[in-house]
Amino acid sequence: MYRLFIFFIMLLVFSAGEIRGAEIFCDPVLQPYLERLHRIREVRIVLNKILINGSIHIVSRNCPLAAQFGAYWDRKERVICIHCSHEMGDGEILGTLLFELENAANDPCFARVDALFLDGKIDGTRYAEFMEFLEYVHSLKAAKIAKEGIEAKILPLDAALPIYPNFCTYLQAQQEGGHFSYYEKVTNESREQKSPANFERLR
Repeated sequence: MYRLFIFFIMLLVFSAGEIRGAEIFCDPVLQPYLERLHRIREVRIVLNKILINGSIHIVSRNCPLAAQFGAYWDRKERVICIHCSHEMGDGEILGTLLFELENAANDPCFARVDALFLDGKIDGTRYAEFMEFLEYVHSLKAAKIAKEGIEAKILPLDAALPIYPNFCTYLQAQQEGGHFSYYEKVTNESREQKSPANFERLR
């Protein structure tokens, strides 16, 4: 099992109040990337927002889900999982981690969509569309932060994140890449098992 370092962010003050005892645990292999991102003011705001809802772990893991999509945010375990392959450069890892931090910071938004699905107010396809829209919005925010980091010479040029001209273009890319169908798949499994546990990851 990985020896996890504590990225010493404790008792931070955010606009909503004091964060008591929340911590970010990071695998040693990803620690330098997190520290580099932490130099960006907007990232520090994102981290504070994450810690309002509790501690998180950031891990490098070569599981099938991470290998398929590059990374994911697991709400149930509050874990950001990054697939650090030999093909990924430093910039790509930084950009990927930044995007997943943005997802983690906005976890309550995902929870509201989960509630709509569990209450039977939306079906699996609509659920997937809502989730993809949230991730689209988060990708724009992360791309803006990455751009600021690059301009400040904190991040390398290849940390830049792709910017889609509109949601329809983004959605089409997710459908072609299998991300959209994964959301539909886990909602179908959740209905069969009458449990939300199946879709508390891949954010």
